[in-house]
Amino acid sequence: MKDKILIDIQGLQSMDSSHRGVGRYTKEVVKRIIEMSSEQYDYHLLFNSRMKNDRKYIESTFGNTIAQNKLHAMCWLPPSDFTNNRKNYIAARIFREAIIALINPSIVFSTNMQEGFIDGLAITGISNADSRKYVTVLHDLVPLYFYKEYLGDRAQRDWYFEKITESMKSDRLVTVSKEAFEDISSILGCETDRRLSWIYNGCNESFSLIGRKNPKVGELTRFIYYGGTDKHKNIEIIFDAINLLAGSVKGKSEFLFVGKDFEPERSLYFKEKITLGSKIKFIGYLSDDDLSALLKESDCLIFPAIKEGFGLPIVEAMASGLAVLASNTTTGRELLVNDDLLFNPYDPKDLAQKITRMVESSSALYDAKLYCRNQFSLNGFSWDAVSTHLISIFESLCGEPGKKVVRHVCRSDIFTDFVALCKEKGITFTFDECRAIVDSFTLSTPGSPDTIKQRLFVDLSVIHSHDHKTGIQRVSRALYYNLQLVYDGEVIPIYSNDLGKSFFVFDSLDDNYRAPIDVVPVSFNPGDILILVDLHPGLTINLYDSSAAKYIKNLGTRIYHVVYDLLPALQPDKFWPELISEFRAWLSSIHNSSGVLCISKSVADELYEYYCVTKSKENVELPIHWFHLGSDINNSAPTRGLPADTAEVFTRLRACPSFLMVGTIEPRKAYSQTLAGFDELWAKGSEVNLVIVGKEGWNSEVLLNRLRNHPERGRHLFWLEQTSDEYLEKVYNASTCLIAASYGEGFGLPLIEAARHGLPLLVRDIPVFREVTAGHAHFFADQPEPLTISEAVETWLEQYRQGKHQRSDAMPHQTWKESAHQVLNAILGTTAPYKTWLPDGVRHYPDSDPRLHTDVGKRG
Repeated sequence: MKDKILIDIQGLQSMDSSHRGVGRYTKEVVKRIIEMSSEQYDYHLLFNSRMKNDRKYIESTFGNTIAQNKLHAMCWLPPSDFTNNRKNYIAARIFREAIIALINPSIVFSTNMQEGFIDGLAITGISNADSRKYVTVLHDLVPLYFYKEYLGDRAQRDWYFEKITESMKSDRLVTVSKEAFEDISSILGCETDRRLSWIYNGCNESFSLIGRKNPKVGELTRFIYYGGTDKHKNIEIIFDAINLLAGSVKGKSEFLFVGKDFEPERSLYFKEKITLGSKIKFIGYLSDDDLSALLKESDCLIFPAIKEGFGLPIVEAMASGLAVLASNTTTGRELLVNDDLLFNPYDPKDLAQKITRMVESSSALYDAKLYCRNQFSLNGFSWDAVSTHLISIFESLCGEPGKKVVRHVCRSDIFTDFVALCKEKGITFTFDECRAIVDSFTLSTPGSPDTIKQRLFVDLSVIHSHDHKTGIQRVSRALYYNLQLVYDGEVIPIYSNDLGKSFFVFDSLDDNYRAPIDVVPVSFNPGDILILVDLHPGLTINLYDSSAAKYIKNLGTRIYHVVYDLLPALQPDKFWPELISEFRAWLSSIHNSSGVLCISKSVADELYEYYCVTKSKENVELPIHWFHLGSDINNSAPTRGLPADTAEVFTRLRACPSFLMVGTIEPRKAYSQTLAGFDELWAKGSEVNLVIVGKEGWNSEVLLNRLRNHPERGRHLFWLEQTSDEYLEKVYNASTCLIAASYGEGFGLPLIEAARHGLPLLVRDIPVFREVTAGHAHFFADQPEPLTISEAVETWLEQYRQGKHQRSDAMPHQTWKESAHQVLNAILGTTAPYKTWLPDGVRHYPDSDPRLHTDVGKRG
């Protein structure tokens, strides 16, 4: 049986990993040690469900190296910050120990304990109650050298020393340079012969000479700094040195500053330090690939830090062919070993002289670049070497003689231990806190994945609050009803009445789920799936803004959204401003989901293109699926009821050709253009009917007034406002042709419903109608004039009388049950995404399910 190793990556979640060596260390080393020794050890990751870098980030970073059921979320109730809630912070540490005990690893490996003061992250917690081993990376002791700046606040000082004390309890300590090794040995008195070791950090392969540009004669000498602006980084000396440069040197040089602290809105402080004639650019944050590309176009890195644990930019610059100027008080001495490239970090004049030499002497710059490149080759900075070193430590710990077997505990045992330890520490909780802790504990300790039954939750919040009975609600009911038929697990309808902060079982659609009087919110489990099938922008936006969605996802529950169309974003002239703004915010929010389900290929293409055009800043991938809607109304949980004048209306509809339009009355449906076109036909004496089935929508007062007072109303014009699904079925059977005149649609559900009744189709020539009808329709030009409609109707009638009109009988369409199968296959991963949005472009997947492409389902 493999030894289990738990890697605590909460430090990675806590830090802002922009160009930070600690963040890069964690990502590179963790991936490699799992890849290199997964046959030897059973690796698990512990992350925190409350952090910015959530489960989706963890999955995208490590998903190819570790199984989903080995990602463990610590769901401790907030806040647990050190300053404002000391009791909760201590309890969080005990809670972490309890979670570790349940996971039951032989070794706990922490890549960085010195994070989480602001976030309230309980990374520490080393228990000596069992034989479990602890390996900890201690990157540096920088705060001890800048005591006033970093440890002047008593709360932060207490927090830091607690972190150091916990680290020193580890069975093995690892650090990243000889200097850090000597600091820890001398200051902390660590037993260097056994417990403490060091190995240099590695360097990503993207930082290399490949693609480096050769400088041209007369070009500016480009200096670069990247990283943070903490006190020990000593950034001010660079600006002070620049101001001491001679005018001729300033004219021949350029200085670039890269990092989040140099974003335009943050760099005002540094801009005030710039003097006339200086060429300085504040570039802000760059991805690793963009940073690597910029280094290849630069000449010299300036590294002015007074104290560092390692100094990863030095190594990355050397690998990229740059010269390096570094301070002589920290690891620059160790990595460069060349006084010509070292400067006094307290003396701007010294740095200015070193910069001047690089600018005025091409041979000095060339020699410095060559020397730095040789230093890189000599030391062989490798993440593989770091990972191999750590694996050897795991091997030594697992192979120690007399090692006890780590005790296995059950959930009830560790919860009892948690309560006892809290009592021992004098920690008491209120009743509400106890309930929250029980909930947190349940979510953090789901038990074996094999024992958890996956449930499918379908959000029907709009139907619960007010069923508008529009097309979207019809789709929502149909999908819920048919998912019950095709899924062999539980399909549970739910709703939220507090904009996504909590969900409750919706009992009005299914007698199997009768909510009790004392309603208890739904508790999601790992493996559960939540589908938001209705369009409720406010709920979705708040779901993500309030971090409720992040919390749900971090538990291992996946969230999917159905996307019906992008019309408010793509055709804003046809919607009201508030909806446009809300809809765009909704599109931004759903980008954080587990995936989206578009109701047509056209919508999927539009959504992907929208994220590209709007330059979405999300750094995680978004799977985009598409499916087609069903056409059998009887299997969509239809509404019932017929009006008293049903027989009279149908008699008039069958008296002459009747053209049917179905959909809410709003500008994009082109009812005004169609009615004007029929006015021209009636003025010519044409015996044709126009039948409109749709509820009153927005910005249609003028049209509604025309409909109510039209001279042809009741003779050739019929507006059926309150129409049940049962009545609509009969209207389809009594009509001659369906007109789909919308300027834009996500799908066009009436098209397939009409085709199922053998009704011919007269439709506007837009991409989604071409997709859905597969060419089995008569198309008219996408133009706004009434004449377009009247001529199209006359042409179609002539072909109809001759029996030459385009028929819809052979148009491909499918049942709602088949649609539910498509949705289920997408969310269960049976079919691959159609596209996946990535920060660097689109990824197409192979055709794994023919129903996801041109011919959808069975032919009618």
